[in-house]
Amino acid sequence: MIRDIPSEHDFHRSAARFLESAWSDVLAEVEAEAYYREIAKIQSVTIDDFEFDAEPESTETDPPAGGVDSGAAPGDAEPGSEPTETDLPAGGAEPGAALADAEGESGPTETDPPDSSQSKENLAVAYISAYTGVEHLLRARIAKVSPFLLIAGSVANWPAKDIAFADFKTIDAQDLIRAHDTIANDAERLPDDFKKHYEELRRRRNSMVHSHASISVATKDLIHTVLWAVHLLVGPRAWIEWRRKALSAVSRHDESFSWNSALRWELSTALNSLGAQDCEMFLGIRKKNRRYLCPVCLANRSRDEKKAEVSGSKVAQLDKSETTLLRCVVCEKSSTVQRRDCGGYDCKGNVIATVDGHPMCMTCGEFAEPEMEPVASEGSAVSSDLETPEGGG
Repeated sequence: MIRDIPSEHDFHRSAARFLESAWSDVLAEVEAEAYYREIAKIQSVTIDDFEFDAEPESTETDPPAGGVDSGAAPGDAEPGSEPTETDLPAGGAEPGAALADAEGESGPTETDPPDSSQSKENLAVAYISAYTGVEHLLRARIAKVSPFLLIAGSVANWPAKDIAFADFKTIDAQDLIRAHDTIANDAERLPDDFKKHYEELRRRRNSMVHSHASISVATKDLIHTVLWAVHLLVGPRAWIEWRRKALSAVSRHDESFSWNSALRWELSTALNSLGAQDCEMFLGIRKKNRRYLCPVCLANRSRDEKKAEVSGSKVAQLDKSETTLLRCVVCEKSSTVQRRDCGGYDCKGNVIATVDGHPMCMTCGEFAEPEMEPVASEGSAVSSDLETPEGGG
């Protein structure tokens, strides 16, 4: 008897573990890159300031780091008009800390850029994990028909005793697509571009594992690979559902952890590495249109987050046809909003929703002014409570 026969679900679970490991590693590298770019920007300003102090005859002043924020335009912007919004990583250094490091003792500090060789190795490990996850997704589709199709060799070589499925030799990774397309119908067969990309993944993975080859991996390519594979082999936007479940499991054991905020940060980080077409296909986000905070997500934020400022990870967008409806891909909820000016300093937002019983601007995250009741002009009809009582003179 064959024991422990894997199912499609078993392969999906193992694929999710490998792909989520790769996903976490590559986003950590993206976050590190953004952090050290920000530190470099701050340090360049402090160095300029120092040189200015050393040369009092100069009358020039340095521009503020990051330039001037011009604010957001009302409503959805025209395609291509929205500047990219990048969230600073949690735990980022304060400018004062950067100055202290610049003036402090020499030697490695937390503001020094990461070792490029270590970063390259981290991405290589993430690449191998991503490939393994894709391979398991292919095995899951074959196992859906029958897991015995994964066993290599002739039945004549099977042992005449109890054996675990894992003890069988299974078909090689290079034969998975052929096996898949043999049992699939025309609509389920894999497209040629997937076959080409999978073969490239397999070839580079083998070079890394068997030859210790030094192969550069771009973070944006790895992000695309994870999203593309799950989209094609599991279903449209299935990756968001997988991450929602995984992060929700963490929040159940840690009240200070918000799966909602974590997923919003992940999607915000990922969309900066994707083109507009891929963003809409994989994440359901129109990259060239404005993004907003979600009132449902804000209302459900963790206890610790309520004590802090509102996060800037915006992934909700106005419905294409109904501009008073805000849709969020993270919580999968739709919220009715008011289209009126925020009224806040230097904010041109005009999407207002109710959060914790108060009107809040979904652009800047600040509480907005309450909507004013219309005031009757002179000579117009007065309100009903000022009318002459019935029978009065």
